[in-house]
Amino acid sequence: RKARERSTSRGALAEVRVVKASAEALPLDDGEFDTVADTFGLCSMDDPVGALLEMQRVCKPGGKILLLEHGIGTWEFINGLLERSAPKHFAKWGCWYNRDVDAIVKASGLRVVSRSRWHFGTTYVYECEPASKAELDAIRSRRGG
Repeated sequence: RKARERSTSRGALAEVRVVKASAEALPLDDGEFDTVADTFGLCSMDDPVGALLEMQRVCKPGGKILLLEHGIGTWEFINGLLERSAPKHFAKWGCWYNRDVDAIVKASGLRVVSRSRWHFGTTYVYECEPASKAELDAIRSRRGG
């Protein structure tokens, strides 16, 4: 209780708003957030590059985009297992766990501040910053949007 009172008096608690929307078309203003985070979500999105473009749009310039994702690994043995079982896994869970996260991040234009991989390279941890508006517009244009 004391921590809550201290936090409230310092303005640390913020209003929380839940919005149901497609990750590729967020009904939010440009630059609305200081930090945007996604955890194990790119595997389930129809257009993961489009979702990252939207995350960048709603993130303030110089803000942070934090990603904790899973995808193809650094060991061919593991990747072979992932490839063989991916269609069944997707049908059951809605998750493509064999996506190339590095390629998705690169295609989105995100500016990577740091990146690490764990668990045979299948777990990705990224700290990124959004690309400039001009860079994002160019990527959208190339994608036909």
